Amino acid sequence: MKKIYLPKQVLVLLALLTGWASVSAQETAQRELIKAIQNADMYYLYDGNYLKAASLYEPLQKSNPDNYNLAAKLGICYLN
Repeated sequence: MKKIYLPKQVLVLLALLTGWASVSAQETAQRELIKAIQNADMYYLYDGNYLKAASLYEPLQKSNPDNYNLAAKLGICYLN
């Protein structure tokens, strides 16, 4: 039976690529969240369209229940 030995450099490279892929995915998700919040903020702050802003804030609040800034903005939209 023939054993396959990989050089240490290949193993290190594979470990680095695996770690980089997971970090890259997290950064992409964070950027998408920021863009979605900015989009909702446009309706909230500049247009005064609280109904549209609330419809955009609701799914963001459900996916990020610990974000109290979103909760406050959604509450203000409900009040208006």
